[in-house]
Amino acid sequence: MPHLNVGNHHLHKRIRIHEEHEKYPHPDKWKRLLDKIMYPAALVGPFMMIPQILKIYSEQDASSIALSSWMLFVVSSVMWMIYGFVHGQKVIIMSNTAWLIGYVSVIIGALKY
Repeated sequence: MPHLNVGNHHLHKRIRIHEEHEKYPHPDKWKRLLDKIMYPAALVGPFMMIPQILKIYSEQDASSIALSSWMLFVVSSVMWMIYGFVHGQKVIIMSNTAWLIGYVSVIIGALKY
């Protein structure tokens, strides 16, 4: 006969895992500062792609672009966005939305040129 308390054991384990998570905002001022710094960092990273995008569109040449890589970047970014939505992580959502815009811009340029 199967053990009927299996579901309750899982629930109890989930509650204990949840209790181990850090508070937000964190009581440690350095961790709070890091939390605040991550918002601009999440948006600055994707801006590093702008020179690549400008090069593609200004030279109208995307021959050096590996389209399959950029398409996989899109898949990865979408997966991270889903993860961010599921876990309510605004930084992950913001960052991957910005990355996705850049990736799609490169892909459109690569397909156009």
